[in-house]
Amino acid sequence: MTSPLQTLQNQWYNTVAAVVGGNAAYQILQPNNPVTGLSTDDQLWQYFNNLPPASLTNNYTLSGGNQFYSDYTGVLSQLVSNALTNFQSVLGSYYPLWQRYLAGLNPLPALNQLPNTFYAWAMVYAPTVAGPGRSALAGALLDPIFAAQTMALNTGAFVNNTPNFTQNVQALLTQIANGQASSFNFDSATASSNVTNTWAQGNEGGLFGIFGSADASSSQLTQLFTSSRVTASISFQKLITFVTDPPGPPNGWYSSGALGQAHAATGGGAPWRAGANPNWNTTFGPGGNMQYFVGSLVVADGITASITSYASYNSSQQTTIQQSSSGGFWPFYWGSESSSYTNSVSFNSSSNLTYTMSSQAGNPMIIGALVLPAGQYLGGNAQMAAFVMPGRY
Repeated sequence: MTSPLQTLQNQWYNTVAAVVGGNAAYQILQPNNPVTGLSTDDQLWQYFNNLPPASLTNNYTLSGGNQFYSDYTGVLSQLVSNALTNFQSVLGSYYPLWQRYLAGLNPLPALNQLPNTFYAWAMVYAPTVAGPGRSALAGALLDPIFAAQTMALNTGAFVNNTPNFTQNVQALLTQIANGQASSFNFDSATASSNVTNTWAQGNEGGLFGIFGSADASSSQLTQLFTSSRVTASISFQKLITFVTDPPGPPNGWYSSGALGQAHAATGGGAPWRAGANPNWNTTFGPGGNMQYFVGSLVVADGITASITSYASYNSSQQTTIQQSSSGGFWPFYWGSESSSYTNSVSFNSSSNLTYTMSSQAGNPMIIGALVLPAGQYLGGNAQMAAFVMPGRY
C-alpha cells in the first residue's frame, strides 16, 4: 500500500519531470547541496561516477552505491583481447615488469606514444624484445579492448580518487549563467500520483521526511504534513541540463567501444572470457550493476519556493518546524545549514504552514538527473535521445 508520503512524492515527481523534459527518465536527487566557486571538481564528478539505482528518488550519499570507474574496470578485467595474448607472448617473462612500469607512469602517455615509451624502457630492461615488442604493442593498440585495458590505467587526472570527466565545476557555473528561466505550480489536490509506467516502474527509492535525512519518513510531523493538501509555487531564474562525459582516447581513461562490445554480447560470449566474474548478467542484466548511467544533471539557480501545507499544526509542532527547517524542507534539502539560502516559516490563523526559501543567483542547486539505460548511454537507440535528454539550454 502506498503511504501518503509516497503519494505526495510521486505527485511531485510527475510535476517536475514534465518541467525538465516530459518523457525524460528523470530522477530526483536528495540532498541538494549548492555548487559554488568553492566547490571542487571531484564533488561534481561524483554525481557522474555514481551509477543510479532504478528509483524515482535517489537519496544521494556520493560515497555509496555502484561506482562507474570501479565497475567499468571490473568488466575490462573479464574481457579477452587476442591482441593482449600476442603482446604477452612476445614479451614473455618481461611482461609483468612492463606492466609494473606502465602502472607507475603519471600521467600515462597517450596511446599513440606508448610504443615508443615501451621501446625506450625495453632498450634498458628488456633489449631482446624491444623491437618486436614495440611492433606488437602498436598492433595491439588497434584492438579496442586492449586499448581500453591500457587507458584504464590513466588515473593521473583523478581528484581525491574520483575519476575525472570532461567538464568541471567552472563549466557548470558558466553554463548555468546562460540558462533559461522556469516557473511552475504544484497542487497535491490535482497532481497525478500514477508512476506505474515511469522508467523505474514506480520504484520510489528511500524517502526523506519533511526535514530531509534528519527526519524519518514515518515521523509524526511528516505524517501530518502529508495527510492534507500541499501546494507549492516554484521559480528558477536559471535552469539547465549539465552534461559531462568520461574522457576517451587519447588521454582519457574510458572507452565506449570496449564497453559497447561487452554490452552487445547479450548473455555472454566473446569478448567475455569463459567463467567471467563479473559477467554480462551481473553487469547489464536484471539486477546488474551497470544498467543505468547519469546522462546529465538538472541544475537550478536563483530559486524561489513557497510551500503551503493545509494541515493544522499545534504550538509545539510549530516550534519544532521553526527550529528544524533551516537545512531544508520538502521538497528541497541541502543537507546542512547553508548561507547560500534564506528561509522562513509562518502559520496563519488556521495554523496552516507556509514555508518559503530563496537563493541568490550564483548558488546553483543540483535537483535531479536524467538517467540513461546502458544501451542508450553506449550509443544504442540514438533516435530516442531527444525524448530522454532534453536540449541543452
